[in-house]
Amino acid sequence: MAKLKNLNILIIEDEPTSAFVLRQYLFDLKFEDVNIYSDAQSGMEALKIIKPDILFLDIYLKGNYSGIDVLKFVDATKMHTHVIITSGNDKYVKDVVRFSVIDFLLKPISRDDLRLAVEKVEQHMILHHKPNTNTVSVNENQLVEINSNKEISYYNPKNVVCIEADGNYSQIFLVNGKKDTVTQNLGKLSEKFNSDNFIRVSRKSIVNRNFLKRLNKQTGELELEFDGQIMKISTSKKYFH
Repeated sequence: MAKLKNLNILIIEDEPTSAFVLRQYLFDLKFEDVNIYSDAQSGMEALKIIKPDILFLDIYLKGNYSGIDVLKFVDATKMHTHVIITSGNDKYVKDVVRFSVIDFLLKPISRDDLRLAVEKVEQHMILHHKPNTNTVSVNENQLVEINSNKEISYYNPKNVVCIEADGNYSQIFLVNGKKDTVTQNLGKLSEKFNSDNFIRVSRKSIVNRNFLKRLNKQTGELELEFDGQIMKISTSKKYFH
């Protein structure tokens, strides 16, 4: 935890006991800059000023705004803060999956669960520590991080055959024949898989050009070959041909 001890942390929690226990656990992990706010409105005002590295956020809050409103605010302002949800009920998981959160902790929060959540933040920051440039492209040696439900998954781009849209979800097809469902739309994933090896072939599909085998010009059907298998997907002239 020593690497992260100088980070700013903000807690939005309306249960004083829960907030103070969480703060004490963070102090025990050697964090020093920990701020607590008891309602969403004051918490959002603090977010604008503090711009914390980590936000611990309760979903059900007293007052006019909920934790979901805070998540919408973070998303709308494109604020780069690592959000960890804290809640007394796991029924709220389905409400937060569309947002990029690091973890979902159920109350009462244990020291071990908190430590693991903070380690996820540390891993995220290590993977994304890079020079400050306007454009960043993935390469075969750089893992791509994807938040999905209560997990964060890491993908090596060279092992991704293609990605297909499925509503607000996406299907990631891998060279080992495995298919993962993630709770991010194709637009966001196209930003993550943005190297020269990945191309958009239709409104619903991104493919790794290393696996291209054959295109049927009459039907627009594209064949991908990997690990002795053939996968066929439809293309669009708007994107491919």
